[in-house]
Amino acid sequence: MNVNVLVVEDNPDDALIVQRLLGREQGRYDVMVADNFTGARALLADVQFDVVLLDLGLPDVHENFIQTLVGEHPDTPFIVLTGDDNDKTAENALAQGAQDYLYKGRLDRALLVRSIGYAISHKRTESRLKTTLQELKDTQVELVQRERLSALGQMASGVAHDFNNAIAPILSQADYLLTFHEVRQDDRELRKSLAAIQQAAIDAGLVVGRLKTFYSPPNADIEIVPLDLALLARDTVSLTKPLWRDEALAEGKEITTTVTSEGNTWIRANAIEIKEALTNLIFNAVAAIPVRGAIEITVSGDAQSVSLGVSDDGEGMDSETLSRCFEPFYSTRGDVGTGLGLSLVKTTMQKNGSDVQLTSFPGVGTTFQFEFEATEPITGNLVSLSEPKVDTAEEAKRRIVIVEDELPIRRIIKMSLIQSPGDRCSQRS
Repeated sequence: MNVNVLVVEDNPDDALIVQRLLGREQGRYDVMVADNFTGARALLADVQFDVVLLDLGLPDVHENFIQTLVGEHPDTPFIVLTGDDNDKTAENALAQGAQDYLYKGRLDRALLVRSIGYAISHKRTESRLKTTLQELKDTQVELVQRERLSALGQMASGVAHDFNNAIAPILSQADYLLTFHEVRQDDRELRKSLAAIQQAAIDAGLVVGRLKTFYSPPNADIEIVPLDLALLARDTVSLTKPLWRDEALAEGKEITTTVTSEGNTWIRANAIEIKEALTNLIFNAVAAIPVRGAIEITVSGDAQSVSLGVSDDGEGMDSETLSRCFEPFYSTRGDVGTGLGLSLVKTTMQKNGSDVQLTSFPGVGTTFQFEFEATEPITGNLVSLSEPKVDTAEEAKRRIVIVEDELPIRRIIKMSLIQSPGDRCSQRS
């Protein structure tokens, strides 16, 4: 394969010498000539050259013109040609990014060929090193992020245990009073208060559950089953309709949500987790649409892979939000959001075999893209497991042992369980 060479030289005799020296290499070099700086920049913009031989004495150049060319074409090596045999001139050219420096008075074929080979090889090595360095930096950032998430997860796991123990008596007492205790039906305020306490405890437990997700390693055991991703997406859209349609209308918004599918849409994943991730994405899309907009979910695939896309034409994200949106507790919605939604989406999808690709532009909208390994579709009726049969003869007499180190929780469990005269319950801490 020939080497494309651009000679930038305003002296026709010097340009001809270079052409003749390279012409002796039996067609290895394709040479083009530019006699000024402006013409050279035009050629470099249109043609991919392997190396540029650049005269320092061009009439239309400024002091740092080598640096300008190197900045515009960082992957192209530049070799400086000059009639000034001065070390300082050479040092200045190399400092601006030139790969080599040749004095015209001592130029011969072997030196020129060797310099071109060195410049091309050195530039390629330099490009590979830059790429490797960037990959190392990206890996370092990812490792730091993983360590942060791991530390957060371990902390959340400890907090979750203590917090669940704290809210368990609240939830259990409220549930017990609503279910078993004789609260007068006409005492609506009391029942509303108990229901509010119960719901608050449930909501707090859900937040803790989301925190614990960060502690689950990527290869943690989850129930993976074949599922139709398009059908699951339609179910999720139907379940969230009260939010994206009814509540949005109440807030003066008009939002449409559509699901389109094509080809094979079957994957192996955890249905509950995928549905929760889709729900979070729909919630975020609704929040991003100011007045009127659309949410589009697309599922398409073949025998190898299945793609899932979730797009909205809302406000979009700026560069800072785009770089931080997957960080836990990062939110642009103030006190309205927890900042956990997109973090959970990424964690959930990775656990189910897909990374996330995100594109977003302010004023245009946002698109999340996922890709899963495909599986063969399941045809026919799915068989559900029947509920276990209850032995009515044994139901009248039950002996239950409660093993719980928290006394309030043991007490409320005992209160909830002992409802039949034959029940016996013992407690162990």
